[in-house]
This record gives sequence, structure tokens and C-alpha cells, in this order.
Amino acid sequence: MISHQDLMNLKMRYGSRFLKFPSSPSQLVPHHLQDHHHPLQLSKNMVQKQKERIMSIYSILAKATIITEVHRVKLVFLR
Repeated sequence: MISHQDLMNLKMRYGSRFLKFPSSPSQLVPHHLQDHHHPLQLSKNMVQKQKERIMSIYSILAKATIITEVHRVKLVFLR
């Protein structure tokens, strides 16, 4: 699950464009990783973290889209 801090970092990094996806998923991985494992293991950890963050961002966007659409439909029917 993406943390509040991750969202704040995205806002700081991309400003008002933070919901637009960066050109490279690797930009979502923190540059300073705390793990001191074997390089191949570290690479696998980075890929896994990338996938988790990207999927959580997609889920946030999907939820926001659904909420917006439900709200729009309610407004249409309540006129």
C-alpha cells in the first residue's frame, strides 16, 4: 500500500502533475535504499517495490475514478 509520505513525495517531485505517470517506473523507487544485500537481491527488491508502488498508484487512481463517476451519476439522477 502506498503511504501518505509516498504521496507527499510524488506531489513534491511532480507538483500539480503528480498524478501523471513518470516516463520510467524506476523513478518511483527511492534513490537511497536502506537494504545492503547482494546486488542481484537488491535489484529484485527494487523491482518488487516498483511493482507494488505502481499497482498501489493504479488502485488509487481507479478508486478516485470510480468515486468521481458515482458522484457524477448521482448528480445526473438528482436533477
